[in-house]
Amino acid sequence: MIKFLLHIALLSLCIATATAQTITTYATGLSYPFSQVFNPTGDTMYATGQGSGYLYRIVGGVATSIGSVDGYGIARNNANTYLYTGDRNTMDRISIATSAKTNIVPSGFDTPWGVAIDHTDSYLYVADGRNNQIKKINLSDNSVSVLVDSLGTFPLNMPYALALNSAGTMLYVANAAASNILAVTIPGGVVSELVSSSTASIFGFPTGLAFDATESYLFAASYYGEIFKISMSDHNVSYLVSHTVTTTLGTCSNLTMDSQGNLYVASTFSGTIFKITTTPTGVMSQPQELARTYSLEQNYPNPFNPTTTIRYTIPNVGTQLAVPVLLKVYNILGEEVATLVDEIQEPGNKTVQFNATNLPSGMYSYRMQAGNYSTVKKMFLVK
Repeated sequence: MIKFLLHIALLSLCIATATAQTITTYATGLSYPFSQVFNPTGDTMYATGQGSGYLYRIVGGVATSIGSVDGYGIARNNANTYLYTGDRNTMDRISIATSAKTNIVPSGFDTPWGVAIDHTDSYLYVADGRNNQIKKINLSDNSVSVLVDSLGTFPLNMPYALALNSAGTMLYVANAAASNILAVTIPGGVVSELVSSSTASIFGFPTGLAFDATESYLFAASYYGEIFKISMSDHNVSYLVSHTVTTTLGTCSNLTMDSQGNLYVASTFSGTIFKITTTPTGVMSQPQELARTYSLEQNYPNPFNPTTTIRYTIPNVGTQLAVPVLLKVYNILGEEVATLVDEIQEPGNKTVQFNATNLPSGMYSYRMQAGNYSTVKKMFLVK
């Protein structure tokens, strides 16, 4: 009994109280939705149907079948030309323009639940679920190698979902049956534990992973209808959605996040993809101690393709509670290409995303003007 109470006490230090979130239906009437991904502009989602033979294109919450796959994990390349998905025992490439399917690896997989692609579109990483392996596909010749197998200090046990950081140096694995989250170095394949089973067992069987825009937090879905938020700075875990609060989500599979910071989770057996609103807009104020000076941070990642995040600070100065803020992006010729912020804002730390999908590679600058403050920084778009 003492051991049990001590275990609960330790868990209470790691697991925070659930916060209220808005959960709405994004798309319904799907056949066993399993995994989903957005296009670069965030207006089109692609989703697989587990074992149902459907690949869906979803626009404005309306789903249309565009292909036949025994779909599991799905990933989109950064050039926005292809989707990659596991088809039970194989891996397929699907043209976004024509929906034509090409089998790139004809055998060797057993339920590839998770798929992730690196930022250069050179390598595809696959969670080969029932083989208990993480595999790496070289997309130049479609050769396959094993990055991580089931042996080692932290063995794989039904790896279910993958999340790759933007630098392509760390791969995170929802290790479902072991109830932990693993971190794998790229290219070395060295495995460590991001969230241990002693913490993760409170939600059990993690099935989905998704980063926020700044990669400050990793979100995890559990099979039992809960969503968790993992701080990448100290690895603390907090509830985003608890099944003790709502049973709306049902059985969860994979997660994805849009450019506005909203999460989308596939509820496989209800045939629904739910939207979880985590922030009201794409510009987010973080509840922190207010700074006393203006600042504009370097964008991250940099170089980037096609999206990057810019942070800035509006200070608490005297009796002035709000100031007009202007944040614009210019090309190398000094021509304005985007207005990211043009409004009056309260003091606080702010975050905004810049999407350069329709712009060519090159050097850009972003200028912030607020009150009497003005500054410029450079960033590089590499496609």
